Amino acid sequence: MLIGRFGIAGAVQKAIWWNIVHISETLTKRAHVQKYIRTVTDDDFLPAVTRSVGLDYYKGLLTGLENYEDD
Repeated sequence: MLIGRFGIAGAVQKAIWWNIVHISETLTKRAHVQKYIRTVTDDDFLPAVTRSVGLDYYKGLLTGLENYEDD
């Protein structure tokens, strides 16, 4: 929660605003990386860094993950 944590809330708002203002520059750089620099496809990369999660995880998102145990 961000209640009473104005420094964190302000930093989040500032980051969101910066991204809105600089979206064109960000997308131009991203397109360059995707076209010229990237060497691994999503199909090769994503299975190594993602996995399926059960319904308990999503329940934990609503009720708090402090008691969630990963299988």
